[in-house]
Amino acid sequence: MKCDLVVNSAKSAIGNFLKNDKIYEESLKTFYSEGSKNPTMARILFQNEVIENAKVCKRTQCDLFHEYDNFTPSIKPVKVSDLQAKGILQEMLAESIIRPLNSLTKDFEELTHKQIKLLEMHLNKQRLVGSTKMLDELKTPESLKAEKMIFDKAFDSLYPKTGEVRKKLITYNIRTNRVTPRLSKNDRHLIFEPREGWLYKYPKTAGLRFAIIEGKKPQKLGILTRIKNIFKSAKTLEEEKNATLMLDYSDIKIAKAIKP
Repeated sequence: MKCDLVVNSAKSAIGNFLKNDKIYEESLKTFYSEGSKNPTMARILFQNEVIENAKVCKRTQCDLFHEYDNFTPSIKPVKVSDLQAKGILQEMLAESIIRPLNSLTKDFEELTHKQIKLLEMHLNKQRLVGSTKMLDELKTPESLKAEKMIFDKAFDSLYPKTGEVRKKLITYNIRTNRVTPRLSKNDRHLIFEPREGWLYKYPKTAGLRFAIIEGKKPQKLGILTRIKNIFKSAKTLEEEKNATLMLDYSDIKIAKAIKP
């Protein structure tokens, strides 16, 4: 296997995700074709590029936040002299028109600016999240299904019984630049996670299973929380619990996957 070709194709695929579909598919096709010769090393090299991409996305997100907060109008405000008003009455009329006009123009430009930055931040986040799911969870383009099947088959044939665990270890623990220790108890639920995911296979007991694996004792709710819960139905409480758990767990998985 040509490692440089695998690294460059992985970097290109990740970098062009949600930017250029043609280059994204061509790069991923090259990665699958060359990576199938040594799928384990290919996955490790791909994960290294995922982490490098996360660093870039983090810097980009910080820049976008700064641009979002620091708005500078590009349109110059209209002045009374621009309307060539003559006489006191015309100047007063012009002044009464110009002030709300300038305010509306500035507000509209600022709103447009913020909407554009929010969209850019959303896309930047999607590129980061998408890179962590590209090989296993993201929907494979139709044109690449044959190459992906060969790549997956090559990996599964090496590890018919432990393949899923090894994939997770590569994602969360194995790094190219250092020797990593064993995962802590708090992180082991990532490795034991079933193919369907904890929250989908065990929607009612996922939180309890996390606690058992991590060796944690159930936390008691505060007085105020218990009082508020009295006025909520069992269905509402269950929905709130699952929504919070799903959001927190999704963030944890992403954070662990891109940890250097």
